[in-house]
Formats: sequence, C-alpha cells, structure tokens
Amino acid sequence: MSRHSAKSTATNLERRALLKGLGAGALGAAALAGCESQQQRVPLDLNDPVSRLRARVKTFGSLVEETVHRVSRGHVWAYLHEGNLEPLFSMINYNVTRWKQLEEHKYGATMNEVALFTRFDTDEVITHWDNPYTGETVEVQQYLTGPISIENGLEGTVTDETATIKPQNMQWWAVGGKLYIPIQSQFAFPNPLRPEVWPKASVGPTFHWDSFIFFAADIADLENPDINMAPAISHYQETLNWNPWMLMGPRPGRQLSRGYGCKLGSLDEMPANLRARLEEYAPEMFDLANWTEVKDDMKEFMKNRTPATAQAGE
Repeated sequence: MSRHSAKSTATNLERRALLKGLGAGALGAAALAGCESQQQRVPLDLNDPVSRLRARVKTFGSLVEETVHRVSRGHVWAYLHEGNLEPLFSMINYNVTRWKQLEEHKYGATMNEVALFTRFDTDEVITHWDNPYTGETVEVQQYLTGPISIENGLEGTVTDETATIKPQNMQWWAVGGKLYIPIQSQFAFPNPLRPEVWPKASVGPTFHWDSFIFFAADIADLENPDINMAPAISHYQETLNWNPWMLMGPRPGRQLSRGYGCKLGSLDEMPANLRARLEEYAPEMFDLANWTEVKDDMKEFMKNRTPATAQAGE
C-alpha cells in the first residue's frame, strides 16, 4: 500500500469516527431533550382528584386569571309527544367567563351568556316569529343570562341559584388522544309566570329543564404544564318547556335544542359577521364592567311585558 493510500484510509476512518461521534452526540441530545420533555409533562390520572380538577378547569376555562370566550351554533325543534321533531328556529350562542383561582384546589368563574334566535339553520337574527301552532306572530325575546357564579373544586362543579344548569358528574372518557367530560342536569323549579296571570306565556306551575353537555380537549394539552387554557370543543343538548315569548301556553310538548362550538383563543378569533350581530343585538356582552344586575330570562320577560301585552303581535 502506498503512503497516499494509507493516508487516505486513515483520513476516511477519522471522518467516519467523527461522523459516528457526532451522530451519537446528536442522538444523545435528542434523547435527553425527549426525557426532559417527558419529565415536564404532568400525566393525566383520572383516579387522582387533583389531576381531574386541573383537567376540568383547563378544559372548561383556565387555571390562571383570564377571560375565556366560547361560541356555538344551535338548532331548536319542537316535540309534540308524537311524530317527528319539527324545526322551530336556530341560535347563536356567545359565552364569556372570567376565571381565577380562589384557593388551593378551588377555582371560581363568573359567566355571562347570550343566545340570539335566528331563522332555522341560518344566521339571520329574528325579532318576530310566526308561530306555526297558534297562527300568531309573536315578539322574540333574545336570551341573556348572568352574571352566574361557578365554583370548581375536588368534588366537582357547583353553580349558584341563578343558573339553569345544576351539573351532575358523569363518567369521563379518555379515547383517541382526547378527554371527553360529560355533564348532565335535571332541573325543575316553580314557574314565576303563574298560569292564571299569564295564560299565554305560562306552561304551568312548574318549569322543567334537562341538559346534557360535553367538553373535549386533547390529552397532550391537558398534560402540558405550559398550557393553562386548553383548546376545547363543546356540545349541548337540552329539552325544556316552551319559552314564555312563544306564547304556547300549556300546549303539550317541549323544545329540544342541540348545539356545537368551541373556546376561542381570543376575541379576535370570532368571525366578523357573528360579532357584528352580537354587538347589534347584545351590546351588553361587550361591556361586562357595567353589567352588574343579574339577568334572568323569565324575570326579564315579566319586567318588560305585562299579561295584557304578552299577546301575539304586540
């Protein structure tokens, strides 16, 4: 072997050793980074009350003090205890909830919400509605509620007396990299619109409201300590008595609502056409500092109308 060949062979061996060393070093660094990343994550443990609380708060809202915006679209059908469901109208929902930690293992939230009624499966807000069952045209009352106080602790979620949702825990489901958190609520309360005083607006002495809601978030986001507010989707289904403004009286049947939506990273993510409708019909939602008096759907109806004016076409 010539000197040149020997030198070339040695050089090649040195290069291979160097490349091999660099490869091992790079692999070691990547592996180390991966281990560090794994160490930083907080594994979701559905058997641990603290882990469940953090997951619920991150999915519903935020672990830190911040305002969370949520939007959804819903549709409403009538069920008359026979036949198929019949479409009535749709809704645009906007929820603003201000979250903060109250103490260790306890988080508080203050919620305001609006539902604008629209023509079925459209975003066209309606102010009057042609009732297909009575043949009358009635004035629509847009739904505004809040502020409602909510507490999330190790035992679950608790709402105050102004809420129409009384959440009951259900089994959580972790599947496909996502966590699904379902909630059911069965709520009945004395109807403030007494039928002998409000014959067209009252459904009877008791008002019933049944709800099923779920939120879903990526488990990876829930385990990531750098994320305080996990992106989440939501779905609701509700069955309740007729809205007072529908002037259905004690007519048999109920309305069934189904809706779907998500949390927004910020208010800037809200579609411009949706925001324009909300600002026109529910400006209170963008001025919560001055929304101090609790709004209740039925109380608002009674305040703005009288039994004499709660008639069709008024």
